[in-house]
Amino acid sequence: MTFRPRITRVLLGINLMIMVLPLAGIGVLRLYENTLVRQTETELIAQAAFIAATYRAFIKQNIADVPEHYGLSITPAWQPAYQADKRWRPQPGILDLATDDIHPTPKDARLTENVADQPAITVGALLTPILQDAQTTTLAAIRVTNHQGIVVASTGSEIALSLQHRIEIQRALQGETVRLLRQRISDEPSPPLLSISRGAKVRVFIAMPIISDNKVIGSILLSRTPKTIMSTLHGKRHLLYSTIILLMLIVILLSVFTAKTISRPMKALMTQANLAKQGKLDAITPLTSPGTIEMDELSKAVADMAKNLQDQTRYIRDFAAHLSHEFKTPITAIQGAVELLEEYAATISDSDRKQFLSNIKHDTERMNQLVHRLLELTHADIATNTGASCYLNDVLLTTINQAQLARRHITTITPAQGIRLAISEEALTAVLQTLVENTIQHTKDDTQIVISTQYSVTNPQLTLWVQDTGAAISPTNAKQMFTPFFTTGRVQGNTGLGLAIAKSLLTTYQATIRFSAEEKITTFIITIPLSD
Repeated sequence: MTFRPRITRVLLGINLMIMVLPLAGIGVLRLYENTLVRQTETELIAQAAFIAATYRAFIKQNIADVPEHYGLSITPAWQPAYQADKRWRPQPGILDLATDDIHPTPKDARLTENVADQPAITVGALLTPILQDAQTTTLAAIRVTNHQGIVVASTGSEIALSLQHRIEIQRALQGETVRLLRQRISDEPSPPLLSISRGAKVRVFIAMPIISDNKVIGSILLSRTPKTIMSTLHGKRHLLYSTIILLMLIVILLSVFTAKTISRPMKALMTQANLAKQGKLDAITPLTSPGTIEMDELSKAVADMAKNLQDQTRYIRDFAAHLSHEFKTPITAIQGAVELLEEYAATISDSDRKQFLSNIKHDTERMNQLVHRLLELTHADIATNTGASCYLNDVLLTTINQAQLARRHITTITPAQGIRLAISEEALTAVLQTLVENTIQHTKDDTQIVISTQYSVTNPQLTLWVQDTGAAISPTNAKQMFTPFFTTGRVQGNTGLGLAIAKSLLTTYQATIRFSAEEKITTFIITIPLSD
């Protein structure tokens, strides 16, 4: 079985794809932006570790033994969890633009009455040119403080000023490595692309303690702005171009998919609608490639509607032809009789005049009967299923009484006791009476009429057979049994509409009737749904 999605699923999928494409792009940029921040964080930690090692080495060169009072003891709360192995102490990046707070711009270094100790000043003087030289490559701002928070080495001009008021320095002097994000203020406006970036206006700050003999003898403060999305995209422009081309291909594929599943079948249905408008109903067939379940169902419904319209058109055309023929004969006879009476009124005999008037009366009565039966057929064709039900035994009793009035006997075999049928009592009575009248009109007085029934619970319907042992019916006549105006008893005044009316009444209640003839036994087989 060919898989066909529903239109709702197709539209949902297309809308989701349209929504996901830009969101995915922004999401990728955000993830990559976070990677850039952590990359900057990791690089600053590596630089801080190297500077701390250099500072310790310079301190030991200047003072052989660090006095006990030199430096601050590490606060126990900041003792690393991996102290058992002092050889390796990796510190991966942990900053996250989505969850970490962005702190305000840092306050400037302040003047202080305290003076840094001589060893720290000496080491700071040695480190400053090294740091300034390294800054040309690393682009990081670097400050080194002693254990009091006084700057002793810097890539800027803060030497001898205090950073003790900065929260990251306070925590670093307690033995904690601090990583945080601060706002970055730029005098230049940001490019439009950076409006989607949270990391465009932040600066990464790393404060690391300088620890010697389990004492904090100083701290290192590094800061640097991470790479922006603009600069990164410029470096990845070739990959970006490839991504844009891929997205364009996806959009084209979505357009082709939409056209195949919705637009093209819709246009095919419009073409078929135009054919129906032109009266070419036989050219309307179910679509071979409907695309979706709804379009497939709609296509089949349109084809069924066209077939029904075609059948109705053919029925109306044939009906009109038969109706014209049925009325034309008596009208012609009446017209001829009237003309003869007018032309030979003075010379015609009384017996001929009476015969002409009798013929006119007979033809008028036939037309009146035709009109009456046509009204019955119209009511049967437009009747609706009211949901009424009845018991077969009640209808059979009425039918038997009707046959007895005509001096005919009906035999019933295995009647369905207590079985309720999904058809109104009036409709079923009219059908059975029509069948009985048809038998009475076309058979001799000793013809036997037998009505038998059978019903199934698994297939909730009742089958009813109406048989008689009348004259044989030719196969040609049997095929036209339910055709309006077809009758072999026209001389007896039959209109040929009784069986057509019976069939229309049964069709209204989803019941069926068919005819079978074998030798001299004719059988009408009726199938009626059972009532719930």
